Amino acid sequence: MSATATPATAQSTDLQSPADFLGYEMGSQFTPHHRVMDYVEHVAAASPNVEAEPYGESYEGRTLMVAYISNPDLLAERETIRQDNLRRIGLEDGAPTADDAPAIVYLSYNVHGNESVSTESAMQTLYELADPTNDQTQPWLDNTLVLLDPLVNPDGRARYVNFYRESVGAQPNARRMAREHQEPWPGGRANHYYFDLNRDWAWASQQETQHRLQLYNRWMPHVHVDYHEQGIDSPHYFAPAADPFHEDIAAWQREIQTEIGRNHARYFDENGWRYFTRERFDLFYPGYGDTWPTFNGAIGMTYEQGGSGRAGLMVHTVEGDTLSLRDRFVRHHATGLSTVETAAREADRLVDEFVSYHETAASNPPGDYSAYLVKARDADDEGVPGTRDDRIHALHEHLEAQGIASTIAGDGTDTQRSGLRYADQTEQSAAIEPGDLVVSLNQPKGRLAKVLMEPRTTVVDSVTYDMTGWSLPYAYGLEAYVLEQSVSVSGDAEAAPPTLQGADTERPYAYLANWHSIADASFLSDLIEAGVKVRFAGEAFDLNGRTFEPGTLAILRANNRNMGADFDRIVQETAAEHERSLYRTATGFMDEEPDLGSGNIRYIDAPHVGVLAGDPLASLNVGEVWHFFEQQLGYPATLLEPGNFRDEWLSDLDVLIMPSGSYGDWLTEERTEALQRWIQNGGHVIALGAANSALSGRDGFDLAAPSADEDSADASPELNRYEDRAREAATRGTPGSVHATTLDGSHPLAFGIERYFTLKRSARAFAYLDSGWTVAALEDTAPLTGFMGHEAQQELDDTLVFGVQSHGQGRITYLVDNPLTRGFWHNGQLLMSNAVFFVGNE
Repeated sequence: MSATATPATAQSTDLQSPADFLGYEMGSQFTPHHRVMDYVEHVAAASPNVEAEPYGESYEGRTLMVAYISNPDLLAERETIRQDNLRRIGLEDGAPTADDAPAIVYLSYNVHGNESVSTESAMQTLYELADPTNDQTQPWLDNTLVLLDPLVNPDGRARYVNFYRESVGAQPNARRMAREHQEPWPGGRANHYYFDLNRDWAWASQQETQHRLQLYNRWMPHVHVDYHEQGIDSPHYFAPAADPFHEDIAAWQREIQTEIGRNHARYFDENGWRYFTRERFDLFYPGYGDTWPTFNGAIGMTYEQGGSGRAGLMVHTVEGDTLSLRDRFVRHHATGLSTVETAAREADRLVDEFVSYHETAASNPPGDYSAYLVKARDADDEGVPGTRDDRIHALHEHLEAQGIASTIAGDGTDTQRSGLRYADQTEQSAAIEPGDLVVSLNQPKGRLAKVLMEPRTTVVDSVTYDMTGWSLPYAYGLEAYVLEQSVSVSGDAEAAPPTLQGADTERPYAYLANWHSIADASFLSDLIEAGVKVRFAGEAFDLNGRTFEPGTLAILRANNRNMGADFDRIVQETAAEHERSLYRTATGFMDEEPDLGSGNIRYIDAPHVGVLAGDPLASLNVGEVWHFFEQQLGYPATLLEPGNFRDEWLSDLDVLIMPSGSYGDWLTEERTEALQRWIQNGGHVIALGAANSALSGRDGFDLAAPSADEDSADASPELNRYEDRAREAATRGTPGSVHATTLDGSHPLAFGIERYFTLKRSARAFAYLDSGWTVAALEDTAPLTGFMGHEAQQELDDTLVFGVQSHGQGRITYLVDNPLTRGFWHNGQLLMSNAVFFVGNE
């Protein structure tokens, strides 16, 4: 590899370098998405070493493309190599057809759209691997197959590149104050819905991630690299990673990481480039492009180049140097070739260790337990009979997308096992019954299953880069157990088809539908969009010996006479589309009050929803709300630009959602008074995260900081050491931990939710509401899983998690913890639906 990371030999006759094909030197400007795709297709057509295929598209319709790179002989056997790799680790049936196996290396570029240099480097790396006359790179391809994805996040990159091209002058301005270095809200980091795709691997809430996981699981590579940029003044970072390492990362993975890092260091030392390793970027949270592949047996790594969206084509550093796009380009390019070089040298060990990683997971599961049991709601006990537990099926699908095998127990299953109960971390006996979900750790992806499902993570270091608690049963609000003994259950129970239960009549008095999940809320959303008027039960009622819980949807013929004969067809077709069962009743007279004509069967006045979306709000939280309405709930919400906000807009809204953000300058006294008037006249504000801090202490908002605990003051504080500052900060830290809550199930905000576990990512604390309802509070400040500093735990004692305040004719819903975190906190989606449809209509 040459010092400037350019090819040392002549190119082939038809294959063009990126500079020749694009018409400019690499690192002199940013290349738009369509030209990147054009170049990948050119290389695939011109080089015998490359094949390319689209593997999906972004939300905005841009192509996601992967290039397969190897020598022509291996490339011709690409499908056999893929299948053999899966056969060796037990993810596909049959024996491998060959004894030898190449190392499979996956290079992912530009997952953060404004960390844009990596795509430029990707094209140069592709070219030098593709060039059959390049004597340096071609020997590596004799035992290595490379998957190269030049642009993981095309929508975010397009947002950034378009901004920069529109902002830069005839010559780039290196002064940091220049407009070209001041990327506007929301920035190009995230995708269309403002999601951070680098934190989505374990949750796959986003379309781009879903496509990428399908590709990844088809190949199961041995090495995966995720390319990034960090601050302007930072040197380059590459593996090995920092502590803490998750306990399920193998010693050999750390060793090979180190070997790859040492190889990078050779080139960086030769060129005098600054770099660092083993700091800042740990391998713990499973949603990253380095950790998730690592838990899948790969050598997963993050490479970080100084620069990011603030760097543009050139920018001054604090040391007085000028950092150019070309400087950033050559470093990322060097690590790309160095990674392939090391993988080729270590190919035999990579394959052997990779196979052993999966074999040992299947034969000797990690940890002290053997399986996970997730209990389903017993649908025959209440509500519409025969209804499946949507949360169980959603979790089953979630695991399936991760490549983890799980089984929904079928008929004939009735087994007792002892294990640890998630909700209180106690040893108990649990029955395995039809409809329950069982996840055995005796499977090739047993380690990944353990990481995503374990009831309590082992946090060996309090200083971490991201969340430390995430267990999926908590996210789905399900009762679960981790079992000591392995268990075998009958095959997957097929989801019960939607049924019409109850009275045998074509013209029922009303249809009743359960309210337990976001799937039920989506059904309601489509009914409203179809013009159907719907009510919900404010309290339980009995009919024909069955109890229908609060939140049950009641769709009365009397409310929908204007629909005529279309009423039954629309309700039944919509239910079938959403796989919802309905219960028909020929009467509104119930066994036990309230009757269906009672005021306790409350009308859902279809709300017009507005969402503040723009500077100075947190773009990630805005995106979570936007994605929730469009992709999860399927209900219209109007995004409102805060800078253009007009008080008169409120008259067109029933619900205003205030995502987390910095409201200080925006929430003026005039706007606060306008909000108060609107709420008093029937408006409903839903405040998320830091928006609660903005409302706290203002007139009309019953939200205040908790009273200080005089006994907690330290009479004789110790002097702190400077070197301990990170650990001292950790005592107040809340990087992301899961806590049990005490829930007021009688309040509409909690309807349909049996148990709520909250994900705390802030020590933001407010006292219980004096003139409202504290719907959820912490059961214990100590987390069920994850780390929370002891000082933070003290601050959160006896504080609000969720609450609702009446104000005149309106409502304010305080959601202190974000129920929509990263799109995967499934139980929070129902809570948010309750806030939108039920609160204010009670």
